[in-house]
Amino acid sequence: MAEYKFINPYNFIPLGNNCRKTPYQKGTYTGYIECVLETKTPLIMIDSSSNKEIKLEGGDIHVSYPKTFMIGNQPAIPGSELRGMIRNVFETVTQSCLVNTDPKIKFSGRYVGNMFQPGLLVYKNGQCSLYKCDKYSVENPYVINDLKKYKAGDLIRFNDGVNRKKSKIVKSIGSGKLEGYLRKGEPLGNKIFHHIFVNTGEKVETGDIDLTALYQEACDKYYENLERKHVNQCDGDYRPVWYEQVQERVYLSLGQNGQTNFYRQFGKMYPENFDGCKDENNVCETCQVFGTINEKFVLPSLVRFTDALLDNQQTSYYMFEKPITLEELSSPKSDNPYFYMLLKENGELVDYSTNFLWNVDFKSKFSKKMITQLLKDDEVQIRGRKFYWHFQPKLNQKVRKTKRNVSVKPLKTGLKYNFKVYFNDLTQEQLEHLNMSLCLDNNSNYCHKLGMGKPLGFGSVKIKTTNIVCRNIHVDNSIHYEVKPYQCTMTSIDDLLKDMNDAQYYAFISLFDFDYIKLNNVSYPRNEEDGDIFEWFESNKKSREKKVLPFAEKEYDDLIQKVYVSRKNAPKNNYRNKR
Repeated sequence: MAEYKFINPYNFIPLGNNCRKTPYQKGTYTGYIECVLETKTPLIMIDSSSNKEIKLEGGDIHVSYPKTFMIGNQPAIPGSELRGMIRNVFETVTQSCLVNTDPKIKFSGRYVGNMFQPGLLVYKNGQCSLYKCDKYSVENPYVINDLKKYKAGDLIRFNDGVNRKKSKIVKSIGSGKLEGYLRKGEPLGNKIFHHIFVNTGEKVETGDIDLTALYQEACDKYYENLERKHVNQCDGDYRPVWYEQVQERVYLSLGQNGQTNFYRQFGKMYPENFDGCKDENNVCETCQVFGTINEKFVLPSLVRFTDALLDNQQTSYYMFEKPITLEELSSPKSDNPYFYMLLKENGELVDYSTNFLWNVDFKSKFSKKMITQLLKDDEVQIRGRKFYWHFQPKLNQKVRKTKRNVSVKPLKTGLKYNFKVYFNDLTQEQLEHLNMSLCLDNNSNYCHKLGMGKPLGFGSVKIKTTNIVCRNIHVDNSIHYEVKPYQCTMTSIDDLLKDMNDAQYYAFISLFDFDYIKLNNVSYPRNEEDGDIFEWFESNKKSREKKVLPFAEKEYDDLIQKVYVSRKNAPKNNYRNKR
């Protein structure tokens, strides 16, 4: 059997070093751009009000969207969808700010390695403290059964002992010389790992860290677990946790290898001048054209997108593909450092594919002692602006209906829509950039991505701008309009991208070229064609040689990634399948 290979569905265009900002400018160009949009792959533009719930065996609900978005009984594309798509491109080509991203977004993920320190968060009289604990493992099946009636955080009196490895264990509960707080564990295979944490009375010195906020985060996790019927439920003022202290920071988790909240926020991972525009005398081109609002000033949008209406000459009978069930789609895993971030040292990119475990806050080198080092703000950065590759979706693929996917009715390839973009008071440069951001060169194969299912190949569209009309107002004895066509001086994609560096340029033309991808297997990482995505990431986490997302500006063959197939790295069931 040939080794499974894949190209990840998305990649990034680097930000560059500087966000281009100038004083606000009011131009003299007012009019509209006429556009024709053609679907190059099937398009999914759902009517969310048409959703139907299908009850599956076992009680789960599967959602179906049997209708596409319509205006006047004809398929249409909302102007808001078009506006958002074009704004993303306009931001990229004009090196504009990241106004649509929240700089205060927090990240969570797994700590580097297991957490080994047992602790107890105690909240009393409005103050929160973290205490060191001694842990006692629960191994006796009779004791495990007796603990079913207790919740995490309950005070348990018990008798202790040691096992063959000289580790402290719980022999019995209900009476005894010791008392501590129950930390329940989830089943792992045929075993359940419960512990009782005994407070030593020694506080963990946490400096200026707001333990009350950490306590609230732990409470939120417990309540979330309660809703999910997780065994690790807890009430009261005591929260058994695992913790690790890295220099002046403390990290908490409900499980030794569970999720923890990191300190660094999104805004600390891109150059400061890419932050949203906050000064009217220092505004990026996108905020000037598409508008922005913040605490200091408001700029109105100078552009308006009409809804795109299907060309009247097309017959409705031939518009739709057969209804299909999509593969599961989930929210972006932006806290995955190996795909979404860059690790730097002294301004240079680090080869973090080997000998490193790292996340947004710190890095650790593989060694007998995991030496953990906090990262500085300039040592971890986002990769850039995310876009999806163009490729053909798998329409005949059979996908099982679950509560995590949806069924839809795609529109066919080759459909044409008409829409207009009205503009007011643009400068000539802004008008030229807007036109080229729409068409990406009328004579090219550069396309946009639109609608649902972009990671699966749906929604590739080509826009051509067919006419640009400008309107001038003259006042003499009366007010009258002069309407005349405008001829763009910017005619090629190279004119649009002339200010990009090489990495940005090659990433852009690769990601937007409809004919660039040759491999028919574009998918999220898997160890085999129908395998689970999490298996690949689990293999990657355990490997000393991490597979990272290739850079979009590299050669095509460098984009093709291989899977884990060895006994050492691959999950056991995957290895058996590969044999």
